[in-house]
Amino acid sequence: MIKTLIWRPLQRVVDFLSGSATGGLVLMGTAVLAILVANSPVAPAYFAALHANIGPMSALHWINDGLMAVFFLLVGLEIKREFIDGELATTRLRVLPGLAALGGMVVPALVYLLVNQGDAESLRGWAIPSGVGAEQWLAATTVGVGLGLALGKLIGVFGTSWLAIRVGWAAMPGRASMTQLLGTALLCGIGFTMSLFIGMLAFPAHPELQDEVKLGILAGSVVAGFAGGLVLRFAATPDSGSQPA
Repeated sequence: MIKTLIWRPLQRVVDFLSGSATGGLVLMGTAVLAILVANSPVAPAYFAALHANIGPMSALHWINDGLMAVFFLLVGLEIKREFIDGELATTRLRVLPGLAALGGMVVPALVYLLVNQGDAESLRGWAIPSGVGAEQWLAATTVGVGLGLALGKLIGVFGTSWLAIRVGWAAMPGRASMTQLLGTALLCGIGFTMSLFIGMLAFPAHPELQDEVKLGILAGSVVAGFAGGLVLRFAATPDSGSQPA
C-alpha cells in the first residue's frame, strides 16, 4: 500500500518528464513565472541577479551566450536524428516541413516590414517574428511583432504547406487532417525563445523598444497558442483509409 502511494506519483512525474510536450510546457511555465516576478515587488532583486557577474560575464550573458548555444546544439542533434532515423529520413518527407519552415520565416518578416515601413530603426527588428528612435513607432513595433507571430506564421506555415500538398510537391503526414495542419500552423506563432533572443539583439541600445517587443511577443504567442489549441481540440482525425485532399 505504502509502496503504491509512493510509486504512483513518481511514475506520473517520470511520464511527464519523458513526454514530447514537456519542454514546451516547462518553457511556457517559466516564461509566465518570469513575467510575474518581473512585475512583482521582488523585481529589483530579480534584475540585479540577472546583471550580477559570474566570472567574466553577467548571469544574463551566460544565459544568452552559454545556454542558448546548448539549446542550438540540442536542436541540431534532434534534427540530425530525425534526418537519419526519423520523420525526415527521406527526401519526400523533408519537403513539407522544409517549405513550411521557409514560409514561416518569410511571411512573418514581411508582415512586420509592412506594419513598420517608413522607420529605419524599427525595421531592424524584421527577424523577430520570423524566429526605435521615435516614440510614435513603439506601438507599431508591438503590433508588427504580434501580427507577425499570430498571423504571419499562420499564413506562412499553413499557406505554404497547403500549396505544396495541392500541387503535389509534398504529402500530407499520415492520418493528419487539414484542420490539424491549421492548428499546428497557429501554434507555430508561439515565439518565446528565438523571438525574445533576436529582439534583444535587434535593439540593444533601446530598452523601451525591447519592452515593446516583449509585449508583442507575449500578445502574439497567447493569441496563437489559444487559437491553435482551440482548433486542435475540435480537429477531427481522418479515417486511416482516407487520402489527403
